[in-house]
Amino acid sequence: PSMIEEWKTKDPVDRFEKMLIDNRYATQDDLTAIAQRVKREVDAATDEAERSPMPRGEEATMGLFQGDGYWDS
Repeated sequence: PSMIEEWKTKDPVDRFEKMLIDNRYATQDDLTAIAQRVKREVDAATDEAERSPMPRGEEATMGLFQGDGYWDS
């Protein structure tokens, strides 16, 4: 098998989801609902980012790195 096929069986997200279902911590419906909620949130954030004006160059990286002062207030 190819490396990609081999690692598909080792995918940590798939393995974790299987463990959650096998141990009855969650159902497939629970996981599907979570995935749908995450997709809606990411889509909304993407839409907002695309509607927003581009930041000035000197502000473009604010909040990306710890200690840049952006999150200190």
